[in-house]
Amino acid sequence: MMAQTLFNQPDDQGKVPLMEIMINSSAIARIIRSGHLHELEEAMVTSRGLGSQTTDMGLRDLLTRHLIGEEEALFHATDCEAVLANRGLPTRDRLRR
Repeated sequence: MMAQTLFNQPDDQGKVPLMEIMINSSAIARIIRSGHLHELEEAMVTSRGLGSQTTDMGLRDLLTRHLIGEEEALFHATDCEAVLANRGLPTRDRLRR
């Protein structure tokens, strides 16, 4: 399954797409069959090596490549600290602004 969202680039330079991708795996299929949909996001993170990507993973990538601004990324993030992680930013201080 794929979903695409368009995000504003900094300084009104246009739009950039973010793809959320869920690759079918045995874990994903089991979660869907059992109805435990709240477990899907974690399974997608675990399935990253297969090509799955959550919105937060995509936001972190776009933010790291300076294709979107921090405010735009945090507005759409499920887990703001995860989006800011591994970028050398003091996450808790940034979130308090």
